[in-house]
Amino acid sequence: MNKCKYWVFVAALFAISSCNSEYDVQQNTENTAIDKVSLSVDDYVFDDDTRTALEYTGSKISFAWSEDEVIGIFPIKPTTNAQAYQRLERKEESGTSSTFDGAGWALMRGHTYAAYYPYQNLLNSVSYESIPVNMNEQRQNGNSNIQHIGDKYDYMYAVCDVPATGNVNFRFNHVASIAVLQLTMPKAATWRMLTLVNSESKSVFVRKGNMNVVTGEVTATVKAPDIQLALDNIKTTAADEVLTLFMSVLPTTTGDMLLTVTDDEGVVYTASVSTYSFEAGKAYRIKASPVVVENNSYMGLNNGYEYVDLGLKSGLKWATMNIGAVTAVDRGTYFAWGETEGYDEMDESNLMNYTTTGNYTKTQFSWATYKFCMGYENSLTKYCGDYDCGYNEYIDDEENESAIEVLEAIDDVATMRWQGTWRMPTHKEFQELVNECYWVWTDEYMDDFVSGYIVYRAKNSADKGVVVSSNKTPSSAYTMADSHIFLPITYCRNGKSLRTLPARGCYWSSSLNNSFCNAAWALSIIDGDGPEANYSMYRYYGFSVRPVCE
Repeated sequence: MNKCKYWVFVAALFAISSCNSEYDVQQNTENTAIDKVSLSVDDYVFDDDTRTALEYTGSKISFAWSEDEVIGIFPIKPTTNAQAYQRLERKEESGTSSTFDGAGWALMRGHTYAAYYPYQNLLNSVSYESIPVNMNEQRQNGNSNIQHIGDKYDYMYAVCDVPATGNVNFRFNHVASIAVLQLTMPKAATWRMLTLVNSESKSVFVRKGNMNVVTGEVTATVKAPDIQLALDNIKTTAADEVLTLFMSVLPTTTGDMLLTVTDDEGVVYTASVSTYSFEAGKAYRIKASPVVVENNSYMGLNNGYEYVDLGLKSGLKWATMNIGAVTAVDRGTYFAWGETEGYDEMDESNLMNYTTTGNYTKTQFSWATYKFCMGYENSLTKYCGDYDCGYNEYIDDEENESAIEVLEAIDDVATMRWQGTWRMPTHKEFQELVNECYWVWTDEYMDDFVSGYIVYRAKNSADKGVVVSSNKTPSSAYTMADSHIFLPITYCRNGKSLRTLPARGCYWSSSLNNSFCNAAWALSIIDGDGPEANYSMYRYYGFSVRPVCE
């Protein structure tokens, strides 16, 4: 893996070994022999345009490859073909160089190649213009440890014309930048999550995109107002200790930001941060002294997932996003009721990558594919108390002819995927959400032009259960700074299609419709009609899931 280190970088010399393409990477002959192929990449330059060392190490941010590292290579000219891969054959003690001995495979002289790192084992039909880039799920293990960026998030590209004589050099360029966050923390604690968020909730951060390995440009496919860094084994033992955290950020101008850090008790600390214009290949020092948020004690984390306390009588906390979502506006993954494998909407635009991402696990939503039946509507095998809907041996309670009314933990996707104390809400708990919160319809939540309901923590009894549709004006007492969750329009999946009419949001509860065992209860949201907790639908349908925790 890419080793992140603090030292001056030496040009990395890589071996070229076997490849997976028969196109433009040819076996060596006497006329094409290339003695050495070198790969080099500059250090990250700090935003003050100096090579000033980080204070605590006395050096620069540099990288070295390990043995058996792999880069992807695309033939570009005179013909463009499928990618090959090249592997580091032998490393020196420093881990920064290797020699190519002319054996195996070689690049053709007079041809042009584009290379990128880290290599992705994608289908051959993937173009050099659309290599997936993913900035989600960044996680740092230990204070001042930058290794996570080198492991996964230091995307690089290079273009090389193979000369008629002499050696080959791929000079790599960094696609992203590095935010070096030096935070003076106010107390001894274990810290779990860092977030940078645009102060106006505009979607300025590129979470996912496609990289062109010739130009290094990234075309965004998922943008969000925030970007997160999960924290493992990161502690302060006294007040005013400094945390040094590293986050990879694709080029963007952030606007003014709010920095939040959450401890293991769910307490949130914040600091205001100025606008930064992140440029590829540069590092940015961001210094701040977060303080506790006195008026935002309603937010917290459960097993790394964020929740909001909406002031409900039950004390239940609601997640800020759907299962499988990256941001609050994403539909997330679609599940049939009681199933824990689903259809990941986030990857729908990139069908060719399903086999490598592992997210495309359900191709069709129907009785024929539903887990708890034998292929048709009246053959239920679990959660059934009606002899007209299931076989005798599968009736949950033969003596009382009653079904198990709430999903067991093993069939609750929130419990199985998010763990902690997360679970799916019950029919009754959806009704509580409808009755006790202030609901406001919007067509452009977080500046993303995504429709749905903002569900606010009610500020007084008169606001509880109030629904403000798009043709009405909400109370000025409620702003985006107030505690809320957002429930986007999600539609639903039936068969192989996404059903978009009407423009409805559908969220499964964990509760069976016991009077009609083929169906389960869900929350339906639609402009004008408001939220409806008494919405029942066939169990095989693909709905989104919004978890809750105690």
